[in-house]
Amino acid sequence: MSENKIKYYPFWRYGTTGQVIINSSKLIKFLADRGFGNFQTQEGRTHNSILFFNNSGILELHSPDSLKRFLIGFIEDDESLEESEKEDVQDKIVKLAPSTVGNYIQTLPLYSENSFSDTKKLNIFKDDKNNCYIPFNNGVVHITPKDIKLIDIKSIIDKGCIWESSILKHDISIQDKYMVSQNNPFKDFITYALKKDVTPNPDKNDINLGTDTERYKSTLSAFETGFGYMIHSYNPPQEQKLIVFVDVDSCPERTEGGNGKSLGMSQIQHFRNTAFVNGKQFRKSLNDSSRFNFSNVKLDTGFVLINDLNPDFDLTQMFSDITDDMTIEGKGTNKIVIPKERKPKMGATTNYVITGVGQSYERRQHIVEFGNFWNKCSQLGIATTDIIKKVIPNDFDKNDWDGFYNYGFICVQKYLRQGLVKQSVSSYAKKNLVSVIEGISGNGDVTEWIENFVNDNTEISSKDGLMEETIYKKFTSDNPSFMVTWDMKKLLDGMFNYVSQNEKLDWNPEFSKGGNTRSKRRWRKGERGQQKNFVRIVSV
Repeated sequence: MSENKIKYYPFWRYGTTGQVIINSSKLIKFLADRGFGNFQTQEGRTHNSILFFNNSGILELHSPDSLKRFLIGFIEDDESLEESEKEDVQDKIVKLAPSTVGNYIQTLPLYSENSFSDTKKLNIFKDDKNNCYIPFNNGVVHITPKDIKLIDIKSIIDKGCIWESSILKHDISIQDKYMVSQNNPFKDFITYALKKDVTPNPDKNDINLGTDTERYKSTLSAFETGFGYMIHSYNPPQEQKLIVFVDVDSCPERTEGGNGKSLGMSQIQHFRNTAFVNGKQFRKSLNDSSRFNFSNVKLDTGFVLINDLNPDFDLTQMFSDITDDMTIEGKGTNKIVIPKERKPKMGATTNYVITGVGQSYERRQHIVEFGNFWNKCSQLGIATTDIIKKVIPNDFDKNDWDGFYNYGFICVQKYLRQGLVKQSVSSYAKKNLVSVIEGISGNGDVTEWIENFVNDNTEISSKDGLMEETIYKKFTSDNPSFMVTWDMKKLLDGMFNYVSQNEKLDWNPEFSKGGNTRSKRRWRKGERGQQKNFVRIVSV
């Protein structure tokens, strides 16, 4: 290293008493010339920014401590310096107060992707609607609806920077579809994980057994397009969803774990930089600390996995995180807003249904119901390795990793071609409805009564409808034990929720212009002062 080839270097001098004095102006210019700057995600000179280093088109996130380590390492590598001078300057840098380093950082140039005022333009390469790019050590896999190929990394860095964390530490080989289906432990694991009511038999194992049903085929398409969606970093404006892996047999009285959903979703970490969130510790929005739920999400995070959600998880608190900008805040750190087109994809695993009915819930979720094969194995004392022969991914060799990645490429391509393919989840929908009507501990009895009453009672669909009191009287007559816990309001609210989730039914349709709540569709009949509430449920 020669100092006359490096601008603003050295950035220090010796004082009259021999002490090292850092020239702040030269140091800041030196860091900026090397590639350090602050990345801003929102318009406005007062918004927070993040320190980064542009290493020849590869963006690295940094902190005050890592910045000091960079300076110490840079000086250590300067062969033109005497060892005594290196030690003097390094000692000065080590002793810099955090506030001093913070002042240096704050005065570095500001960059933004959207050319905000007072910032420099920083182009960041990104996926788009029809293209997915996955960088590896030996190139970038470019996936389109028609093709999967390996290209030179320079071909994308010339168009924009990429995050250092997006480069996967593997030398990839592209396989054809036949090769992907052969000796592929992860693909085989998923094949078994999606099966339902297939008895495991390691001595006479048939991987195709149980895969010819419509339920399995529907589930496989939902999984593969969902897996591809999570890998693809593009956020489609009309299809931003939380991918949910849930167990098909779970219910409030019996949660069925160990079916492969967590292992399956966690493998996204090998494609995209992943932030893990403990679902059991996910704070409710009523709790002020809920703003820290995503504190470990960074600007270069590509995927957020919320693992093992609690039964009382409220999806409404994540509505804006799923479809709008994402705000991240750590304790004692700056609040940063990631624009919706740049935010990470999100997924969750749960042993329970995520309660909620209506379009607001449906359009924010993509449900994949995992089968019960691996749970049956556990009950029979059959280890996963008795079927798969390898621990995923600990036992992977080069060929296994190639197979794993190529299966992911195929999932991305399937998503690019088909979008998110919705699974037929009638059992999940029924459990969700029971949870909405009766609560997470409901057993379905009230929901079943409502369903039978609505379907079998012709009076409620007549032009005169039925008086609310008449409906409740019939309910308590059929279910006298429910009188203590189910008053008339609770029952009618449950009945309204049942109708709301059924596209073929409508509640008091004559009052639909008033709104979509029970109170806004209230129908009163009778003489003044003696009016009663009535209900009419019709097929549409």
